[in-house]
Formats: sequence, structure tokens, C-alpha cells
Amino acid sequence: MPSVNIFQSDNPEGPANESMRRYELQQKRTDFEALLLENFYKKSSQEKSLENKKQLIKEYCEKLGGITIQQFIHKLEIFYGSIDDDESEWREKKYGKQ
Repeated sequence: MPSVNIFQSDNPEGPANESMRRYELQQKRTDFEALLLENFYKKSSQEKSLENKKQLIKEYCEKLGGITIQQFIHKLEIFYGSIDDDESEWREKKYGKQ
């Protein structure tokens, strides 16, 4: 009968750890975009109406330079660590090193 060894690490590596690492990195940002995204989260969590949330999204798209809703969602995904930050070089050029 084959035996199976199960190793359990105190610090497992995996998608959840990577996501948390990305999230923590993003939360250290102090650029204009990061402050707007944080402000958006606070305001949107207080909104109950879907129509008001849609209006809030449009408002923040304008505040971020007239970006599309898809671009806004992409920025939120980066800010909350859901995806890799593919805009870091662009932000560094625009806002300086963080």
C-alpha cells in the first residue's frame, strides 16, 4: 500500500497569500488615484440604491480623467489585490515613486 506524506506549512503559498500581498502593497499607496478609490469604496458602501451607485461610479470615472467604467473596474481590481498591478509604471510616471 503506498504511503502519502502530507506536509503542512505555517506559511502556505498560494493564490490567497498572493492576493493578500498585492492588497497590502496597494494599501500603502498615497497617490491621487489611490485616495479616490478608497473614497469611492467608503461612499459606495453607504449607498443602498443601485441607481445611486451607478451615478457614483460615473462620477468617479470623471474624477479619474474621464475613464470608462471597464477601466474603473480594472483600477478597483488592482487596488484591492484581485489582479496583478499592470499600471505601476504608468502611475510612477504620473504621480512619482510611491
